[in-house]
Amino acid sequence: MTRSSLRPAVLVFLAFAAGGLLLGGCGEKITIPQPIGDFGTSAYVYVDSIPAPDARQVAMDGGGVYVLTPSVLEWRNLEYGVVGRLEGLEDATAFCIDGVSRRFFIYEAGPRRVRVFGKQDDFFDELAVNPLPDTETVTHIATCRTGVGAVPGAVTFLYLADETAGVVHRYACDATGSLTPYGILARSGGVSARFVNLPRGMVEDDDDFLLVCDADPSRNWVIRFDPTPDLEDGDDLRGVAAVFPNLEPCYPEPSPADYVLGDAAGCDPEEWEPAPTNAVGVLLDPVSVAIDGVGDIYVADRLNNRIQRFSWADTDSVVAYGGEKKTPAPFSIAVWDERIGAGVIYYGAHMFLLVEGPSGTELRRYWSREYYKKRTASGNYDPE
Repeated sequence: MTRSSLRPAVLVFLAFAAGGLLLGGCGEKITIPQPIGDFGTSAYVYVDSIPAPDARQVAMDGGGVYVLTPSVLEWRNLEYGVVGRLEGLEDATAFCIDGVSRRFFIYEAGPRRVRVFGKQDDFFDELAVNPLPDTETVTHIATCRTGVGAVPGAVTFLYLADETAGVVHRYACDATGSLTPYGILARSGGVSARFVNLPRGMVEDDDDFLLVCDADPSRNWVIRFDPTPDLEDGDDLRGVAAVFPNLEPCYPEPSPADYVLGDAAGCDPEEWEPAPTNAVGVLLDPVSVAIDGVGDIYVADRLNNRIQRFSWADTDSVVAYGGEKKTPAPFSIAVWDERIGAGVIYYGAHMFLLVEGPSGTELRRYWSREYYKKRTASGNYDPE
């Protein structure tokens, strides 16, 4: 059986060279009725870049850009100016910012622990240190509150993508920042969308579900999860794969393509053959994912040297932008919505990326086209 509503035509645009991008891992969301201008079809404009040696991840919160290295979390403004630094980290590999509590969670691979910080002005206040001896190789972390009511005293769940252990760990976090194990979100080794074989970037979507990158070369998906602990799943308490909204799934049973972004079997699985490709809507090594204020989903399509934006209103509508010179091997992404004037929001006006540039790791900054026009006198640019 095929879907009754076919995907609309794909739009492909170039994003104009280097710029910065933030991790969307734990960002706050803005609810505004509709995007304005030509945001839905326009490219991103490269603004500039700076060297970012040893940088591992980038994220945004409150208009600040946060860049993680093994020993430092550096806080910069939108013009790259250094505002503050959190030093003394021990082989930090992942961090996220909880947009509700404004807490910073940092995973340190050396001692295998998560440190939790609050922030007032330019001061980071350490709230808790959590040894996590059962973790092995954690590359990304994210918070999500969905289902947290199952744990008395918990205020959010923290998820850790652990490629060596082959699981996405789940920990309940209380008001003090202390973490308690509470099963897992997913394990590796299966073929259905409920499994994550090579977990990477994660972000909470516009319905408070969790998007998880699976960089397994045989999958190359971003899977959508209802992370609510499944009490019928024994001690694992896994989440379940969830169909993307505004999509009429295959009948009588949804197909893998209903649960994932990327190349997956549709309603006629016998006609599907997975293969690496640069086709629009298909991913090759998806490693980071972010959400903007309208809910659109941005994926760092690393080995295709591009970013792809999937429309929240219809995830089958895709805009791809980048290229080897403009976005070489992007591995961490973040977006930020800009408020201009009285109540006007420019969704995803700012995008920051960490890329593997010709001279090493760079932090690159991009603006949406309509925001670029507002920031330049002529509103004209040459897209190379």
